[in-house]
Amino acid sequence: MTSTCYIPSRAVTDTALPRSALRLLLALHAAYDLPEVFSITLPDLKELSGLSIPTIRAALAALLQAGYLHPVGRLRCEHRRCCFGQEPTLKLDRDLCSRLLSPELSTAAIVVFLYLYQCLSLGHSDQSLRQIACHVKIGGGRIVEDLKILFAAGLVQVERRKGKDGSNLCNRYSIPGAAANYII
Repeated sequence: MTSTCYIPSRAVTDTALPRSALRLLLALHAAYDLPEVFSITLPDLKELSGLSIPTIRAALAALLQAGYLHPVGRLRCEHRRCCFGQEPTLKLDRDLCSRLLSPELSTAAIVVFLYLYQCLSLGHSDQSLRQIACHVKIGGGRIVEDLKILFAAGLVQVERRKGKDGSNLCNRYSIPGAAANYII
């Protein structure tokens, strides 16, 4: 297993995908490498993601329907062999994925982090709360709370900026220790 995991770029801003499915996808990418075919069981997925079994069932269905996972035959009703879809991905450190999957972080906080990570990978470090809210479909108040949690966890740094006239400018975000090479 490599020290890097990859998550599909389009999954980060796919508003049709339930947030729990994005958390499950992140957990799968943290546990398995891209070319692997893997067998998944509901108890294993519960342990990997921290989600409930009914939520996992719905998230798996959404991931399969959206093409982020592809079935590779079927063993029994509880087991499914899958592989990941082939598409552009965001490169993440496997340790970072593990930190994101901690029980202290809500699924919404993970979504906000991945969106900021994707923006940084594209060279856009300045984001307003309105821009973040628009792209991840989470309310502004919730985003502020998630940013506080991400900051306290050491996952995001925020630089509040002011214009020459004293007006507020978009915050500048950075991710401590993030590799310069984000996209594959």
